[in-house]
Amino acid sequence: MDYKKEIEQAFYSIMKDVYTEQNLQTIPQKYHDLFNMFGRFYPLINYISQSGLKRGLDFGCGCAITVVLGKLMGLDITGIDTHDSGSKSRNSYRKICKGLSVPDCIYTGIQNDLRAKGYIIINRNTGDFPWSEFKDDAFEFMCSYWGLNTNHSDKECDFKLRYQELIRITKPKGIWYIWPGIDDLIINNVHNKLQEKEIIIKNWVKRDILYSK
Repeated sequence: MDYKKEIEQAFYSIMKDVYTEQNLQTIPQKYHDLFNMFGRFYPLINYISQSGLKRGLDFGCGCAITVVLGKLMGLDITGIDTHDSGSKSRNSYRKICKGLSVPDCIYTGIQNDLRAKGYIIINRNTGDFPWSEFKDDAFEFMCSYWGLNTNHSDKECDFKLRYQELIRITKPKGIWYIWPGIDDLIINNVHNKLQEKEIIIKNWVKRDILYSK
């Protein structure tokens, strides 16, 4: 069996255990397809695993696909997600799920079940600073799929402070993998701090450089 197929089968086995009927009721339909999720996330995690990086953070981890794949491929990825469903997109989806028990955010059920299996997923209000769970320079890389897009995230959060906190917990010369991109206004606000630590920002899909010193 080739390496990718082995990882894929192990991934399906783990995720099917937490993709229960109850948990699937609370997440958007587009995330139900594990085949699509594997195809979307595997290339990046495989790329990172071959780059020599080890410890990373998935900001806005949702179903924690990267956390699961990372562990299967020898990486140590911590997931972080909001516990208060503050974002506009999540609140609008909660209206569709009217009557369902969604205590914190729409991914809570899946995240809790993965935590019970030993995966590290932290739920907190990411608009409250500092993030005391993390030491300075804790991570070699950070990835975020829509989590840092201002149209998707909680507009009430101070994005400058959020980026400053992400910079604080990223090691010097660390790498961020972002989709779909980062607003120039935000980059301009934290440009000096990014430069001080020589952080490189890459596109999640193409892995081309979006920002570097």
